[in-house]
Amino acid sequence: MYCEVCEVCTEMQEAADISALNRELRRALEEGSVRIGARKTKKALRSGEAKVVLFAKNCPSWLREEIFRAASEGKASEVLFYEHPTAGHRELGLICGKPFSISTLCITSSDFAEFLRRHAERAAGEDTGFVALNATQSRSESKVGS
Repeated sequence: MYCEVCEVCTEMQEAADISALNRELRRALEEGSVRIGARKTKKALRSGEAKVVLFAKNCPSWLREEIFRAASEGKASEVLFYEHPTAGHRELGLICGKPFSISTLCITSSDFAEFLRRHAERAAGEDTGFVALNATQSRSESKVGS
């Protein structure tokens, strides 16, 4: 049987994790280490600048494939690919303080990459909804903690 308190605690932890992700994303934006949009993301991947690629939850699969292709063609090494656990393209735009939708963005900051690595390690074994992707995994295979 499920304890309702534990279920509530789990939901509160997931909300805190998402808030931390959004806070770190805003900090990276303030530092100027975010490239917004597919074109700039692909350019950063090809040049080797990108450390993290973040997809909106509803980012089209064809666009993801283009991004993965650019990563494999470029100088990108050890790039982390993540899907935002709750934000679609409109919400991702709002989180970034932009008046338009954002399907994908990349972060060039090593600090943000380290934050996501720590978060993913901590989330291992838990179903937090946090999704880590790589070019060889489909979305259904890639849930952290599954």
